Amino acid sequence: MNDEDLSEEVAKTALLNLPAAEAVVLILPGLTGDSTQNYVRGLVQASDSLGLIAVVMNYRGVSGSLKTPRSYCGADTSDVAEVVNHVKDLYPNLPLIAVGVSLGGILLTNYLAKCGKENADSRVLGGFTVSTPWNIAASCKVLEEPLNYYIFNRHLAQNLCAAANRHSEMLSKVPGLDLEQLKNVRTIKDFDHNFTAKMFGYESADDYYKSATPHDKVHQIKTRLLAINAADDMFSPYDAIPKEAAKENPNVCIMVTSHGGHIGFLEWNPFGINFVERVFSQYVKALLQKPEYGRLQFQPEEVDAAPFTAIC
Repeated sequence: MNDEDLSEEVAKTALLNLPAAEAVVLILPGLTGDSTQNYVRGLVQASDSLGLIAVVMNYRGVSGSLKTPRSYCGADTSDVAEVVNHVKDLYPNLPLIAVGVSLGGILLTNYLAKCGKENADSRVLGGFTVSTPWNIAASCKVLEEPLNYYIFNRHLAQNLCAAANRHSEMLSKVPGLDLEQLKNVRTIKDFDHNFTAKMFGYESADDYYKSATPHDKVHQIKTRLLAINAADDMFSPYDAIPKEAAKENPNVCIMVTSHGGHIGFLEWNPFGINFVERVFSQYVKALLQKPEYGRLQFQPEEVDAAPFTAIC
C-alpha cells in the first residue's frame, strides 16, 4: 500500500484471487518500519495460520519513492481511513481486524477514537495494538535521558532525517519546510519540530504531540480494542498508560506485562510463536466466535512466560 506497489487494478486482482478466508487483518507497522520487519512477518504468519488474509500498510515513502509532497504522522489518520475503506470495499462480507505496532498503535487508536467521536462506523470489528506510546510527550522525555538517547533516540532521529533527505526533491515542494534544518536534528523531538510540525501545519513538536497523543482519547473509542504494553517499555512509560480511562471504557482492554520492552515480549522458544502472536491469535478467535460481545470477554491462555495485568 505504498508508492511502489502494484497498480490499483493489479492489486485488486491479486487480492481478490486469494483463497477464501474468515477475515482480513490490516497491519500498521512502527515509525520507520514496513512489511519486511520481523514483527510484521510474525503477525502475517499468525494470520495465515488462522486462515486470514493479511494486508500490510506501508507508510508514504518508507519503502519506496514519494510521489506526492506529503509524508505521514501519528495525528493524520486519513491514510488509515483510505486503506480501511479500500480493503472493506474489496471484501465487503469479511470482518476486518486492525493491528497497530508502536506508531501504528498510535494511528489505529487515533483512527478508532476519531470514528467514535464522530459516531462514524470504523468498519473494524476489533483493534489490537502492541507497544503503543500512549503519551508522546512523556515518551520523548524518557527517550532524552542519556542512556536512552545514545541507544535509541539519536539513531531513530538519524533514520528519520535520512528518510526525509532521500525524498528531498519531492519534499522541497512543501511550503515552509526547510530540509536544511534537519542538519541540526539530534533527537526525535527535534525532527518533529523541524519536519513533522511543518509538514502538517503545527506550531511546534509540542503542538503536534498534543494532537497525536492517544492517551486522552480512550473515552471516545467505540470499537473493541485490546492493547499490549510492557511496564519496562521506555517508549511508553508505565505512568503514561491510560489505565483509569481503560477501566471506564467497556470497549478497551490494556494488558500490561511486567517485561517485554518495546516490541520485545521474548520467550524461551525462539523458533516458535511468540507471546504477541499467541495473544493476537487468541483474541482473533474470540472476536470471530463472539463478535456480539459489547465488552471484551477475553482471557489469554498460558501467560506464565509474561506475567501481566489486564486493565479492562
